[in-house]
Amino acid sequence: MYKPVKRPVTLRLDADVLAWFQRSGQGYQTRINQALRKAMSEERKKAGE
Repeated sequence: MYKPVKRPVTLRLDADVLAWFQRSGQGYQTRINQALRKAMSEERKKAGE
């Protein structure tokens, strides 16, 4: 099973975006990561990678 290495970063998000993810409770950072991974995957498909 693929398990990517996690790296701590500082990321500036709009307050309303962060609040939207946090509303669902614990695990909001994981959900943000999943949303970014989905966007990355879709962009790669468009680029033909």
